[in-house]
Amino acid sequence: MFLWRSLTLQGKLALLLTFGLASLIAWFLYTSLSEDDAVGRAVAPITFEPPPVLIPAIRATPALDSDRTTATPEPATGTPEPATGTPAPPVVTREADLSVGRPLTAARVLEAWATAGLAVDMIETSVSFGRVQASVFRVLLIKGDGRAEVALLVYQTREDALRDWTLVPSRKPEPRSGLNLPPHETMWWNQNVVAVVEQRSGDISKAALDAFLQLRP
Repeated sequence: MFLWRSLTLQGKLALLLTFGLASLIAWFLYTSLSEDDAVGRAVAPITFEPPPVLIPAIRATPALDSDRTTATPEPATGTPEPATGTPAPPVVTREADLSVGRPLTAARVLEAWATAGLAVDMIETSVSFGRVQASVFRVLLIKGDGRAEVALLVYQTREDALRDWTLVPSRKPEPRSGLNLPPHETMWWNQNVVAVVEQRSGDISKAALDAFLQLRP
């Protein structure tokens, strides 16, 4: 305030002119900067760069079928070869039914041999008797040093046996046509049973034959 009072009229006018000019320059600069900034904001395009999207790696896995629990077999290729040769005859085992036949059964014959002191054992066989309509059992008989392998042909009835054999009392059975007998040493018969002695050794035939012929209906 003291400085203002000490100035002359010319000084005061000069000071006011200087202050006004400085204010005008400041206002001009302010407005110029404000317009340039507004124009820059209007002209400059607004761009937006989205953040990069991370795509997880995809691993191939086999498709699952809930209706299938087992693998499907691949179809067979080629043409199957036809079966050749003659089919093997059925094998008679220890589990064969010993109760077949009338009036005699295989069980009764085996029991008679055992009662006569012969060791009796069923053995398997694949020997074919051709078209024979009987149950076939192979038996091993042992007594002392004697052994015999016998094939028992047990028919349901004596009439059935007569279709395959000629059966005359006190004579060996004679096979009719169509039977395929294996190599044998002798044959016996009683009622509906024919015994084919395939092999024998030692003194066993008499004991086995006597026990077999003593069987009655």
